Amino acid sequence: MHFSAIQDEPLTLLVESSFRSRRVRQFLAHLLALPADAWEEAIIQAPEYMYFQPVLDRLVVHPFGPNLFLLIELIAGLNAFQLKNPPETKYWQALAKYILTHQEAVNTWTSTSLYHLLQAFYRTERIPTVKLARLHKVFLSPLSAIFAQWTPEQIHAEFEWIYHQVAQTLKQPLTAKTIAFAAKTLAIGLRLCGYAFPQIELPIPVDNRIERLTRRLIPEVFQQVRGIRRQHTFIQHFWQEMLRRLKAEGVAVTMIHLDSWLWAGRAALVFRELGQGCSPA
Repeated sequence: MHFSAIQDEPLTLLVESSFRSRRVRQFLAHLLALPADAWEEAIIQAPEYMYFQPVLDRLVVHPFGPNLFLLIELIAGLNAFQLKNPPETKYWQALAKYILTHQEAVNTWTSTSLYHLLQAFYRTERIPTVKLARLHKVFLSPLSAIFAQWTPEQIHAEFEWIYHQVAQTLKQPLTAKTIAFAAKTLAIGLRLCGYAFPQIELPIPVDNRIERLTRRLIPEVFQQVRGIRRQHTFIQHFWQEMLRRLKAEGVAVTMIHLDSWLWAGRAALVFRELGQGCSPA
């Protein structure tokens, strides 16, 4: 699967013009200079990896525990919106802790027992009605049976198909923030299970943090993009072009690496290193 080209010539030209900015070139140069272990550290320190490693360790002893763990990662990504702050501790750590605290009360790990456990957690979250509806949709869809019966190896092999099924189940485009993010969290779950990241091009999930960063990096270009949808499309294609240039220079990373590195706040440190004198011209 390849990330689709922009069906909007003005946006294509704006993405191209962004890379003529000195600030962007300096930012790209910094990314190119990162050692391989910096990218790996970004993955390991991602909350959906760091806090969920103990969950996998606990579930792995149960029949089909690993693939139910993957379903948890998927649903956690789908419901990662309108979170309590800070999301790392108030959502990711809280969900992992909730599962670990209550898992001993679950006699047999099945899709049904997992549904009830997650239902109890999301009842206490912000906008619970919407999040419980998403949980219900997934468990009523064929996805529930797939994760209950398939092995992690099968889930890894059919990752792209599952990604499309998630979008269809939620009736949203593949580029929607939580759909793209759920694909990322599922991929990280597979990584925890010992599998490489799937070789498909995922769009960057456009949350507030990624939007603010993009505005700061290319303010003179970003202000030319009107409308929230077009802005999100522009952001996704800007970072896809950044990833393409990294790969062209031999940096073996995925959008999952890049998004994790950006989301962890490392970009703000780069801005401080380069200084505000990193001119856009």
